[in-house]
Amino acid sequence: MSQRGGLLFPAALGISAAAHLLMLFLWPYSPLRPAQLPPEPIAVRLLQTPRPAPQPPAASQRQAPRPEPQILAPEPAPPPALVPRTEPAPQPAAEALLELAPPPPETVVSPQAVDRGSPAVPGTDASASLAAEIAATQAVLASLRARIAEKIRYPALARANNWQGKVLLRLALDQDGRLLGLAVRRSSGYAVLDRAAAAVLRSVIPVDNPLGRPLQLDYEIAYELKD
Repeated sequence: MSQRGGLLFPAALGISAAAHLLMLFLWPYSPLRPAQLPPEPIAVRLLQTPRPAPQPPAASQRQAPRPEPQILAPEPAPPPALVPRTEPAPQPAAEALLELAPPPPETVVSPQAVDRGSPAVPGTDASASLAAEIAATQAVLASLRARIAEKIRYPALARANNWQGKVLLRLALDQDGRLLGLAVRRSSGYAVLDRAAAAVLRSVIPVDNPLGRPLQLDYEIAYELKD
């Protein structure tokens, strides 16, 4: 047994030596690995594709030429109608400033009739009542004239425009001389004069009524500019 063991040791030593020699022989032929370098960045460049040129429209799709507009000779204008020249109408008469109360049955007397000493309405009745009424009318008219002469003023607008005229007013008085109704019977043609006449007449009433019963009469106020 010891002899066999002595034989194995040299054999193992020889095998180990042979293995080392083989490694030394194969070492020069082992492949070399290249060094690892960082990857280079890849640049991407986008190329713009040129747009295709627009295709000319097909002959069938081309717009047909527009017809030239026809120039028509203008029709002659009709001659202007002749408008008759009209003069400016005077200012309309003012409406009644106050509705009159139902007229009393007494006779209406105007200032002109009183000045002539005759009644305003036709008739031949010479009774005492008519004479008394005429006398009362004269007294009322005299009182109105005196009072109006103190208060009447020419309207500034009418004076500036040289407006003149006469206003005929009708007034009704009760038995005590208070105003029952007032209206414009004949306008001056200018509302400003009509209103001024009515205003001044109102300002002097009531007046004394010697008749003692309702009385209706006319009164005229003239607006005239004197040089």
